[in-house]
Amino acid sequence: MPDRTADAAGAKVTADVAADTASIKIAWTLTGIAFLLSYRGLYDFARYHGGQPRWAALLWPLIIDTLTVLGELRLYSGTRRGEAWYIKAWGWALVLAGMIASTAANAAGAGSPLGYKLAAVAAPVVAAAALGTGLGLVKLRFSPQQQDGKGTVVIPAGAPSAARPVTARARSRQGSAAGRVPRLVPAALADREAGLPMGHAALASRRGWTDHTAKLVLAAMPTNGDHPHDPES
Repeated sequence: MPDRTADAAGAKVTADVAADTASIKIAWTLTGIAFLLSYRGLYDFARYHGGQPRWAALLWPLIIDTLTVLGELRLYSGTRRGEAWYIKAWGWALVLAGMIASTAANAAGAGSPLGYKLAAVAAPVVAAAALGTGLGLVKLRFSPQQQDGKGTVVIPAGAPSAARPVTARARSRQGSAAGRVPRLVPAALADREAGLPMGHAALASRRGWTDHTAKLVLAAMPTNGDHPHDPES
């Protein structure tokens, strides 16, 4: 009989991954479009309002919007590694400096009507927001995970050090479970012969095992007609 609980959990994980993947792609696309529009506005400001020669006007937008990108990346790496607060503060300072300079220059180069200015400042704001959203999803997607027997728990990359040993303890429990598998296989065989559901979630719930132990037992079980392997024979 299929394990509906496991199937439902697997479907949810698949849906979550699909949603995150789509969101990341949308965020990167939106970031690229917004930075391109911001570049054009900054170029116009430097060329026609700042009196810069063409070669300088082409380079000037890069030193402004790159501050935002650099700050976002520094926030991402600092949070992921759990670095000190002042590292993250420096990342935020870079982001804010880049956004303020970019929005001010875009607005100044857009002309007098208020509508022109609002349209111009939207590009750097959207670029920073989309980039931050995309990096946040990437950080969440590739954060360390552990199994607690009830599902997957994501350990935040910036979690305090006190939360980190949980993963090591989980590995220790998993290692000890592997040594008990040969003694647990007969019980699982009895359940199978009785026609009970044999999904890892159902088996773990019925026998009081962890999800990891149930998976190990199922992997060690012989196919119908075979005999369990006795490691001491």
